[in-house]
Parts: sequence; C-alpha cells; structure tokens
Amino acid sequence: MTDPSDPDVVERGATRSDPDLAEEVATPNDPDARDADDTPAPGPRMGLGRRRFLRVAAAGTVLGAVGCLGGLDEAGQRPLSENPVAANLQGRPRLGPGHGETPVTLVAFDDPSCPYCAKLSTGAMDRIESEWVAEGRATVYNRSYYFVEDWSRPAINGLLAAWDRDPDAYRHLEAAYFRHQDDLSVGNVAERTAGFLDGTDLAPEPVVAAVRDRPHASRIDADVEAAERAGIDGVPTVFVFDEGEFVTTLGNDDFEAYRSAVESNG
Repeated sequence: MTDPSDPDVVERGATRSDPDLAEEVATPNDPDARDADDTPAPGPRMGLGRRRFLRVAAAGTVLGAVGCLGGLDEAGQRPLSENPVAANLQGRPRLGPGHGETPVTLVAFDDPSCPYCAKLSTGAMDRIESEWVAEGRATVYNRSYYFVEDWSRPAINGLLAAWDRDPDAYRHLEAAYFRHQDDLSVGNVAERTAGFLDGTDLAPEPVVAAVRDRPHASRIDADVEAAERAGIDGVPTVFVFDEGEFVTTLGNDDFEAYRSAVESNG
C-alpha cells in the first residue's frame, strides 16, 4: 500500500486502489457492468482481464503514484515500434504530425473526468504544445483510459466524434469537460455537450448522438487494452519516447520534468 507520508506520490494522479481501501473506491466504469439505464453495477468487476479498483481522492487526500514510480509491465518499456501503447494510433486525437515525423513522441492516457488530467492539460501540456509541437519537435497522442467517473465513457465517445469532424472542436470540448467536471453526470453529459459546442464551427448533433449511442466502443476498448497491456496504474500516464526509444512515463508533472526526461536521454 502507498505510504501517505511519501512526498513523491502527492497529487500525481488517480490510481487503482488496494482492495483494503474499498471505502475510497469509486464506481467501476465498465459499460458491461451497467443496465440499460446506466445504473452502475455494485462492486468491482473484471475488465479486460484485470480487476479494476481505483481510489479517487477528495480534496487533500494523498494519491498513489502514476507511471514512472512503478507498475509498468515489461511491454510498456519497449521502444515505440514494439510498445503496446503505439498499437492502433491511426485516427487517434493528436497534436502535431504523425509519429516518426518528430524526434519526441508522447502517448498520453487520460480521462475527461480526472482532475489530475485537467491539471496536466492546462499545465505541462500547454507548454509542450506551444514549445515542442509548434517547433516540430514533438507529437502528442491522446488515448482514453476511463475509470474515474461514470460519465467519462459517453463523453469519450463524443470527443472521438468531434475529433473525426473538427480537431479544433475536439480541443474545445475536451477543455470544457475538464472545466466542468464537478457538474457532469451520466444523466446530463449529452445535453451539456451540446452547450459546450456552442460557438464552434461544428454542428453539435453528431457529437451529441455519439455521447448517447456510444458508437466508438471498439476504439475506446482498444485504448484500454493498450493501457492494460503496458501495465499503467492510473491517469494521467504519459509515455515519453525520444527517437523511438522509451524514456519514461510521467503524470501530472510540470514541464521541466518532461524537458529533463528528454534531455537526459540525449
């Protein structure tokens, strides 16, 4: 069990919990665990071969470490060409050109309902986009790993529908989900999605339909399978590759941690 006194594991991300921490466990986010009305099934269940327990902290609660502090399987530490996180990247949301066209590739697993993913998006990722992506140094892929709140899976379907039609609208919608995490639920996420798209060039109807009908289940399941094959233990987890070689994983770290990781590899 994580030592709450360890300063290195504070505010890094949401992680799966030890079964002994059942009182802190959020509702498992497996769509198969729900009835048609989206009522969560009680208790943990198996998902893609691994039992999901997770601990989502209330304000001030210490969280377990993500990624680079341990938990990766051997497969998750392979070069990009052999790493499961690089499987099926075609069509995934990204910043920058395709991998192989930039020296640095980041593959980020996140969840629109994860508060630490929101912090990463407005922190290190903003600088990575403005400094590395804009300069042609990095490509960033976003892959989904839902397990914090029940509304995240329908929201991810909406995000993928937006990405397929208008990448700018995708970024706008993702930011809106992050900003309004506390206000969203399975019952209102479709309606709120329509409102979030006001002011964009994208008609909301196909995105709202995707939130309701969840047509992108296979793409989402492929992301979750890739994450589990790599052995990630929470979100956000960002795989850092330099010239195709695995460097490390990071989470809700500051930009300097990302810079140091890449520069130390050079």
